[in-house]
Amino acid sequence: MRRDVTLLPVAALLAAWMVPSPCSAQIVLEGRVVNGGEAIQEAAVYLVPVGAEQSFVADEPMVIDQVHLSFTPAVAIVRPGTELVFSNSDDVLHNVFGPSDGEWAGFDLGTYPQDESRSHVFQRPGLNVVLCHVHPEMAMFVIVVPTTYRALSGPDGSFSLEGVPPGTYRLHAWHHRHWRNEYVTEITLTESVTDMTITLGRRGSPEQPTS
Repeated sequence: MRRDVTLLPVAALLAAWMVPSPCSAQIVLEGRVVNGGEAIQEAAVYLVPVGAEQSFVADEPMVIDQVHLSFTPAVAIVRPGTELVFSNSDDVLHNVFGPSDGEWAGFDLGTYPQDESRSHVFQRPGLNVVLCHVHPEMAMFVIVVPTTYRALSGPDGSFSLEGVPPGTYRLHAWHHRHWRNEYVTEITLTESVTDMTITLGRRGSPEQPTS
């Protein structure tokens, strides 16, 4: 009997610990990025907590290929401290560099042949343009964001941010064809949203169509 009396409170505590708390509910934010009614692919969409820092680690190293005189993929959205590995699959020399902008010294990985790779760790939050000295038509964009909640929109403009805790965030959306019109607004999330429309070039509350 004494054993039963001892175990029952422990079992009750374990059961209470295993019940999810309402505060731990996680939100899904989904929608589309458009401009003038046109779906925008490879738009960077991300949430930055307001008034609270988010803890995160760098992403796993990401490979960017250089093939057919193009960076593939042409857009990457990563967390600070992430290493990007630039491989060369073309049978020509490539040179990968990030130009200086006055506040940032930039980087230059030098010129290297087919089947070689060189890498750079992106620490500075914000937009980083990557170019090739040998082929000036080549360009890619690395968006470094201090948040776990980020995505690139798909061919139909759709995006999905999962596992977002309830709270207030700055919602950002950016695309290189509309780089002067970054979308930034403050949004409070208390439940999942699956029908948000973000219109690049417009500031203010995101459109949320009703059925």
